[in-house]
Parts: sequence; C-alpha cells; structure tokens
Amino acid sequence: MLFRSVENPGFHRGSKVIIHLKSECRDFCRPTELLKIIKKYSNFISYTIKLNGETVNSLQAIWYRDRKDVTIDEYQKFYEVVANNTKLPYKYLLHFSSDVPLDIKALLYIPSSTMEKYGVNEENTGLSLYSRKILIKPKCTELLPNYFRFIKGVVDCSDIPLSISRESYQDSNLIFKLRVLITKRIIKKLEDEMKADPDTYDKWYEDFQQYVREGVFSDQDNSENLLKLLRFKSTFSTNKKINLDEYVSKMKEGQDKIYFCIITNDQEIESNVFLETYKGSDLPILICNNPLDEILFKNKGQFKNFKFVNIENEHDDFLDKFKHETSSTITKIPDEEVAPLSLWIKNELEPFVTKVTLSRRLKDTPLLVTSNISSHMKTMMAMMNPDMKDPMNSMKDFIVEINPSNELIINLNKL
Repeated sequence: MLFRSVENPGFHRGSKVIIHLKSECRDFCRPTELLKIIKKYSNFISYTIKLNGETVNSLQAIWYRDRKDVTIDEYQKFYEVVANNTKLPYKYLLHFSSDVPLDIKALLYIPSSTMEKYGVNEENTGLSLYSRKILIKPKCTELLPNYFRFIKGVVDCSDIPLSISRESYQDSNLIFKLRVLITKRIIKKLEDEMKADPDTYDKWYEDFQQYVREGVFSDQDNSENLLKLLRFKSTFSTNKKINLDEYVSKMKEGQDKIYFCIITNDQEIESNVFLETYKGSDLPILICNNPLDEILFKNKGQFKNFKFVNIENEHDDFLDKFKHETSSTITKIPDEEVAPLSLWIKNELEPFVTKVTLSRRLKDTPLLVTSNISSHMKTMMAMMNPDMKDPMNSMKDFIVEINPSNELIINLNKL
C-alpha cells in the first residue's frame, strides 16, 4: 500500500489520504471488507467514519461514560454485543475506571448462566483489549486467569501504545499488571455481591461453583480470597449456605480446626453416622455436597491458620467435648471382654482391617469403618483409575470402631 497526503482538496479542514492498492490487495476496495475492518478495530472511536456517505461507527464506547449516565437498557444491549448473546441477561456488572497504577476504563459482565454445565466449551472467551477506544486484540485471554473465562466485556488501557505489535504485546509488563488488577476487582465484586444478597449469589453459584474451585486449585496468589467465595451447608445452617468466614465466626472457644463432612445427598444429612455424635450440640461442622471439596481442603491445608479436618477419618480431643455422653446405666460390653472381642473381629477381617477399637463417637450405630482415606476419596480414585475394579479391596488400611452399648455388638460378643 502507498499512502499519499494531498493538501485540502475540497475539505474545509484536515487532510485527504489516497491509498494506492496493489492488484493482490483489491479486496480492500470492497465496501463489505472495509466495513468489517472498521467495525472490528474502530467501531467505538469518537470521530465519525463514513463509507459511501453512510456513518458506520454508530456504537458508543459506554465504558468511557460514568455509570450513572448509562441506562440499564444500554448495558444490556452492549452485553449482547460483547457476549455475542441474544436476550439472556447478565447477572453482575463491573464498570470502573482507575488512574493508578494504570489508566484503565473497564466494563465487565458476569453472565447469569454458562453453557459449560451442559458440556459445551466457552467459545467467546477472554476480554477485548482496547487503547483509547482502538481495538488492540479481541478475545484477549491473557487479561484473565482461565477460571474466569466466562467473563465478558472490554478493558481500555491508555497506557498501552497504539503502535504496539499485536504479536508481541503479551510480553509487555503492562498486560501482567492489568491481569492482576482486573482479577482482584472481579473477586472483590463477587464477594461484595455475596455479602449484600446471599440468596441471589447462591443461585448464581450453583452454575459457577466449578470455576471458583478451579481458581482455588490453580491461583495461589488469590486462593485465600477465592476460598471465601465457596458456599457450604453446615450443622447450624442446613437450609442456607455459608462461607468460610461465617464458619470461623461460629467456631467455639478453643477450636483451632475447621471440621467438615462430605455428604453428597441432602437426604442423608440426618442419618449420617459421622454427624450422629454431635446432634443437639452447637459444634459447627461444614457439610460439603461436592467430593472435590475434600481434595481442595487437603490441597490448601488451612484457612486463616485453621486446619481443615474431615470428621470421617480424623478424631481429636476437642471433638470429644461435644460427643453424646453414654449413661453408666446403659448395658454395654464388660470392660474385660472388649479386648478379646476386638481381637476376634480383627482376625476375622484380616487382611483388610488393621485395627479394631472402641468408638469415641457412636451413639446408635453399631460400628463404622474408617481409614486414612475417606470413602468419597476412594470412590474418586476409582473413577480416575478405571483399572481399580474394587477400590475397597485394594486398600487394606481400615479401622473398625465398635459401639459397646449397641445391642448388635453386645449380642455379637455373647456369641
């Protein structure tokens, strides 16, 4: 292409630029091709662009306007443009500007639903990166961590030079700073929405919780704040979900651990053997519906210096304070007969059982079987390793806890 400036040929002001095209570039003479280029890179600039006498850049860069000056209808219409969506509404909106440490104007949308729950990968991933309303790159995935791939919108950073190479811009330290700033803003926005309206947030969370867990696993810099976005049922709040901050606020004096239990079916909460001991007490226990939470808690280890403990396979002295005390008048196995019965059970169940002991927590249930790996973890290991036909038989580290006051165990001892 050859660019030549001609001084004011018929214009009241400015210059006219004549472009001479080589034969192989004749496609650029077609109005459809020119329209596509203008709409892609210059659709939002303030100056009017006309093609064959018609204005073709009619869309406004509403991210440059104050939020109070933009109507709900304008936000929705712009969302349909950036999300390539029809009429589905967005859930949350983040419209902000910042001068420090970077000059940024951003308009971000958090969708109300995601196709990934149906097994469909996100197609329109990433934000569009602009500099002074000029498009630098559409679908700029470098601006956000992958677990926020559902976020739609635009980021306009005036600190990015327009002359930057679109092939090498991602090497710029500016992109890294933008990513850090935008990620923290989104996490803070979600936390604020959760605190302001937990019920509305929980409905959104049902579809997007897998993204939050993904972030906890993959983003070490933000994992603590992402943990706060997770929601759980608990022994003191089975109808409404809580987050970890709320759990910590309910912890008992002297408690230095976060106790949790994996129960994937809500109908099993009342009959769960591991919660049996603490019914009627005010000991806070998280009830996790997703088996991945156990892996997540083991991976993180702790939250605000409080260790995560699965009550299924770990018991401590603090938990004993909240167990149901057994009345001395209740019939139970004589103390001198406990050891012989335990030895007999162990011998009968070898080699799968390594230890038989009196339970410190059972009230109505005759016995339970535990190990260093929970039952849900074993099931997940079997799912990840299809060759493991029977995960229970392949792991011979089980501990049997017997209830000496249960009629079945008493009768077994007599036999």
